[in-house]
Amino acid sequence: MPVIQRDVFAPWDGEVVEIYVKSGQRVKEGDPLLRLRNDDLRAQLVAARNERDEKRELLVALMAEYDEAIKTAQRDDEIRLQGQIVETRIEMEAAAEQVKILEQRDEQLTVRAPITGVVPTFQIEQLLMNRPVRRGEKLLEVMDDTGPWRLELEVEEHRMGHILRAQRKLGTKELDVEYVLATNVEVPLHGKLERLSTRANASEKAGSIVLAYVRIDPTELPTLRIGAEVRAKIACGKRSLGYVFFGDVVEFFQKQAFTWF
Repeated sequence: MPVIQRDVFAPWDGEVVEIYVKSGQRVKEGDPLLRLRNDDLRAQLVAARNERDEKRELLVALMAEYDEAIKTAQRDDEIRLQGQIVETRIEMEAAAEQVKILEQRDEQLTVRAPITGVVPTFQIEQLLMNRPVRRGEKLLEVMDDTGPWRLELEVEEHRMGHILRAQRKLGTKELDVEYVLATNVEVPLHGKLERLSTRANASEKAGSIVLAYVRIDPTELPTLRIGAEVRAKIACGKRSLGYVFFGDVVEFFQKQAFTWF
């Protein structure tokens, strides 16, 4: 997977009404990805524009009256209209500022690419079209496939102890990793464990997993494809033959014993 990745989030609540990209499409930073509709925001914007226009029309009318009062030397009307003009101008400017704020929010409903790269999200239309979304909800991903790459391995959480013990024993976090592509299992490739995720995630296949990030040499790979499946082994040092055969049973017993007592 590319190292440089950016998630794309919904800026406001809304409904996805337009999608401008397809899975695998290359985009530039700032390109539109999709458009949301927020009926409440639209209603606020219409109301604010109406108020701004009404205040502008009122200001024009008051200034015409003021000019007439000056011509006819109506001093009382002149003073009264001066106050109304100042008040109306302040109200018009406030309404115009509100329109500006709401127009900026409306512009944000056009969700744009945060970086230049590829949109790897699968089946975008089926996933998002006409769907209501909440502010802060993840919508898409954009990945820079021209930069450095790495492996993202799903390690079952109950196996993390082996990795952590090996790191302590060897005095380094960078453990050796051997992996093969699912499409070419005959050719072993190599990398270095860079870091582990700080939290566990849920996986449909493996249950609770921790992501392990592995530095690789992309020139070793015949092709670079986002989401390509690999099988990997992280070197955790030598263990006894009995532990290798029965390690899972021991781990299971330890978990059950901890639960029972």
